[in-house]
Amino acid sequence: GALGSGKLIISFGSGDPGYVTFAAEGAVFDNDIDYGRSGSEIIFATDTTLRGTVKIGNNDCKMYAKAGVTGIIEGKLMGADTNKSRPLVLDDNKGVIIFKGAIDTRIAPIYITEWNGRSGGGVAYFCASGNLIKELRIGTMSYVCSNKNVLTENTSISVNKKASESGTFDLNGYDQIIKGFAIDSEASELNSASTAANVRSEKKATLTLLGNGAGTSMTCNFAVNGMVSLCIDSDIAATNKFLNRIHATEGDIAVKSGCLWLSGANAAFTAVKSLNIAAGGAFFCDSTASKPLPDGIALTLETGSQLRLPEGVVVSVSSLIVDGVKKQLGVYSSADIPALVSGAIKVLPDSEKSLIWTGGGQSENVSDLGNWSSEDVDFASQTIAADFASSGNRAIIDRDVYFSALSLTADNFTFASGGGTMAVLADSIDFAAKDDNPERKFAFGASMKLDRDLSVVLPENTEFCLSGDI
Repeated sequence: GALGSGKLIISFGSGDPGYVTFAAEGAVFDNDIDYGRSGSEIIFATDTTLRGTVKIGNNDCKMYAKAGVTGIIEGKLMGADTNKSRPLVLDDNKGVIIFKGAIDTRIAPIYITEWNGRSGGGVAYFCASGNLIKELRIGTMSYVCSNKNVLTENTSISVNKKASESGTFDLNGYDQIIKGFAIDSEASELNSASTAANVRSEKKATLTLLGNGAGTSMTCNFAVNGMVSLCIDSDIAATNKFLNRIHATEGDIAVKSGCLWLSGANAAFTAVKSLNIAAGGAFFCDSTASKPLPDGIALTLETGSQLRLPEGVVVSVSSLIVDGVKKQLGVYSSADIPALVSGAIKVLPDSEKSLIWTGGGQSENVSDLGNWSSEDVDFASQTIAADFASSGNRAIIDRDVYFSALSLTADNFTFASGGGTMAVLADSIDFAAKDDNPERKFAFGASMKLDRDLSVVLPENTEFCLSGDI
């Protein structure tokens, strides 16, 4: 504890490395600690709180807690007085280290690392906002955010140089803004799918990546999991590349500016809820990716945005909004949407509506809701399970309608051309055979679009006339 009104300053100067082991259970120290020699160590052997300033010198310095031990640093963690960056090494940390005080770089930026593959798999908590850490190199430890923006826009996060690293950067429900991700230049053992390191949050939180400036590229070798939303807000000419990993996060993706690039055949966001690409933003996939996005996401594209899907890949979406306009059901290509550079988008129905054609409307148009058993229907977002009954024997297809099921109960019915398309999503048409086998006639003069092979099995005495385009 405090020694009168003064403080004990523990300083590691020239000569051999210094070691300070805190072994008094539950002790609280007001003392300052000044690292000075390479290899100097602070060892938490029992639960200990340091209230003084801990200063990193001009050489590598090490700190770790033994298994089952918590070391708390309530004072500042400060960098060296020179402009040469030095690391704080958390090798062998098997316990918990809590950085309650601010991390202040002074002149030399700090980077925190697990240096030589001796990662202990412990936990470090960052409690203050705006800690001035140049780089966080993650090995097998978990780094947990206990506040909003515990890092800064100048911080990059990387996987340490061993291929087996499996550490975590845990947002813990707090939004974070950083420069981006980088692969350690010494990470010669890493390949695009070798590490189990991940970014995660069990609670909703957004990670914003600002990038490293125009014309630069930053690379992420982490998987993004949990409830993390990603926001890319870098220079319009910067790239944020996510390597060959499965990202299972259930958050959202927003590309405000710059490019998010999924790189590799296996790279995919498998559970994101939405993708929003603003003007100046881009979302690219490698040509080898088979399913980069999940079915059922909500997709928004603005003028000046770009979405590049692999050729031949169709992404099914729950909704598609282009320049503020909601698109109706259907399949869209680059010919329909300039922002779609390649690939295709299929808009799925919000729901299915079962309706009977009664023919009681003011016109014969299929869009006239008075012709249906219910007027509570949205043809742009719902599929129709339709029964064309005996009341009314003609429907003009004046708009696109998507039939999930098509039943013909009437004895005669004509589907007349009116500028729209009948999109039949079923694999058959039900002609509702009758016991007395009356003569029946069905004429399809409207354009048809088939989602799959369509089987037509006619009852006795039934004529089927097809004159519209398919």
